[in-house]
Amino acid sequence: MPTNLMGSLGRADVVLNGSKLSEDLSAAVTDITVNRTITAASTLTVNVTDPERTILRSGIFDSRSRLAVDGLSFVQRPVTKSGETLAIKFEDANIAALRRAKGKRVAAAGTTTRSKFAELLVRESPGVAITTYPDAKPTHEPVGRKKDENTWHCLTRLANEVNWRVFSDGTRIWFGPDDWLMTFPSLLTVKENTGGVDTIDFDFDPNKRLTTLTVTANADVWTIPPGSVVTVADMGIVDGPWLVQTLTRSLFNPQVSITLAGPQKDLPEPKGASTTIGSGALALWDVTSKAPNATAGRAVAEAKSMLGVPYVFGGESPSGVDCSGLTQLCYSRAGVSIPRTSEAQWAAGPKVKDSATLLPGDLVFFVGSDGTSTAPGHVGIYVGDGKFIDAPHTGSSVRVDDLSGFPGYVGATRPAS
Repeated sequence: MPTNLMGSLGRADVVLNGSKLSEDLSAAVTDITVNRTITAASTLTVNVTDPERTILRSGIFDSRSRLAVDGLSFVQRPVTKSGETLAIKFEDANIAALRRAKGKRVAAAGTTTRSKFAELLVRESPGVAITTYPDAKPTHEPVGRKKDENTWHCLTRLANEVNWRVFSDGTRIWFGPDDWLMTFPSLLTVKENTGGVDTIDFDFDPNKRLTTLTVTANADVWTIPPGSVVTVADMGIVDGPWLVQTLTRSLFNPQVSITLAGPQKDLPEPKGASTTIGSGALALWDVTSKAPNATAGRAVAEAKSMLGVPYVFGGESPSGVDCSGLTQLCYSRAGVSIPRTSEAQWAAGPKVKDSATLLPGDLVFFVGSDGTSTAPGHVGIYVGDGKFIDAPHTGSSVRVDDLSGFPGYVGATRPAS
């Protein structure tokens, strides 16, 4: 993978709408935080003190503002005001461009691959480049972008269906499985207390499906973009190649926090009922019509709207969720209060007799890492056709999974009964 050096980020490297920050604006900035990741859209957040509301009324930050940091381009999204502070969030410019492309576009089953279809969609957005997995197989089902779906959401959904990655490294979009990303040469070998690396921390559990490492390093030294391969050395059980998953740092702090992830296994192309557009067989996006009532249908619709949201342990908001945070949020939006944890949600019931009687909106439960079926450690929302939506684990995002292929099924409950 080609390198895209992050470099040393200082206020002099920040360019807003083609010009360096003015002295007044620069003096008002209290922090600029960069979050580059392969699990969602990379972002940059500018915090500004504005006691007189001068900046707020100036129109400097509007919906079209663009900000560049060391050659990385971002486009403005939300602005949040809290007291005298403004937090202006910017999104990776490539992803922002993909969000603007919409409209239904469908390829028949067996006529294309996910990779080729992703390339087709990205070509609709001038100036955005993409590199895709070259050995993808033709899809068994129709593949497409729905009429009310933008390209970024479509690519995220298509990637989630087979456990692939889709992300921007600041220069281009990448689309493909982790095993493919791991074939690129390692760009760096990291050791504790060597070459600007301070610590490499982890909680290694061989029973977990995925392990992550947290590296604390000097930002002037750590110049590897997200999605790159690095090699960990002299750490025993975690030695070897890892993917750079997330890099987070403040421009006002010389340290950077990096998450390294082990590769997740991709899934085979789905067969049977389509999880994309559908042709004849019931599509995932139509299952709300089979929900037992409006409440369950709303919970399913909310779960679908969360596809692509990154997994965050303890998360319970649209910016990041864990498994039970997702189910609680979706049912809260549907008007039903359920407990916070998967164990409590299971205990709250009411229980569904067996998997053959599952209906869209039911909560499906699976054993946790402790291996016990009496205290489920994972939960998702059933959406019909043997599929459910869940937030599986650290390093993943909200996605569609197959009930038959997911280990440790315990049972289900029906909060919307």
